[in-house]
Amino acid sequence: MKGIKDITFSKRTNGFVLMEIMLVMSLIGLLAAMGIAVYRGQLLKGYDARRKGDLDRLKKAVLEYEIDNDCYPTSIPLCDEYPHSIQDYIDKIPCDPETQVSYLYESEGGSCPGWFRIYALLKNLNDPIINELGCTSGCGPGGINNFYISSPNAPNP
Repeated sequence: MKGIKDITFSKRTNGFVLMEIMLVMSLIGLLAAMGIAVYRGQLLKGYDARRKGDLDRLKKAVLEYEIDNDCYPTSIPLCDEYPHSIQDYIDKIPCDPETQVSYLYESEGGSCPGWFRIYALLKNLNDPIINELGCTSGCGPGGINNFYISSPNAPNP
């Protein structure tokens, strides 16, 4: 037949080229690394939210204690200690959700403290509350914490 050219097809092997496999694997690795970083950030924010909630519950219990006793407690017990001095106001003393360590309680001193503060260490250092409290370089006894909650009349740490 005139006018019809003989068309030859190039032979292609089945499968992927090494470069294609490496590209796909590197993209999967990059996406996994980004996912882990985002997950870790959200986990830290969740722990911090729990810490803030725990301190708020402790504050409410200590304020109730003060209403009944005209003094704040000189100390609060370690987490999960039972029975404890403020058991009428809070069922269970909370622990840090990540480390299971007790929160730090500080009072004015003496047998009838006039103010208190409760400290925690937030892990999400981008939390704006840290700057608002002025605890960017640490606050509280030892300067290891960066968040606190206190009685209304407590002086700045």
